[in-house]
Amino acid sequence: MHSLTTSLAAIPFFAGLEPSLLEEFATSALRREYGAGETLFLEGEPSPGLFILESGYVKVVKGSIHGREQSLEFIGPSQPFHTVSIFTNRPSPASAITLETTTA
Repeated sequence: MHSLTTSLAAIPFFAGLEPSLLEEFATSALRREYGAGETLFLEGEPSPGLFILESGYVKVVKGSIHGREQSLEFIGPSQPFHTVSIFTNRPSPASAITLETTTA
């Protein structure tokens, strides 16, 4: 079994999925490293897919018409995020920015 498959099986979001489906997710996954302050996706842009942090921290934010940034959520290792866009097939409802060097 692929080591990523084992890691995915340990995440509650994927609980109950068949091993073959987890393997399919694992083989189509892309691993990428980001520097601190990098934007993973922007509010209103097409969804780049589901993210799961291996290491590091990310903040999910929305901008206001007055240029202010409102933090919605802070994401840590093993947490999946950007799920709304993959289930609704709509643009990203918020932006995500790394707070430190991050692997997803």
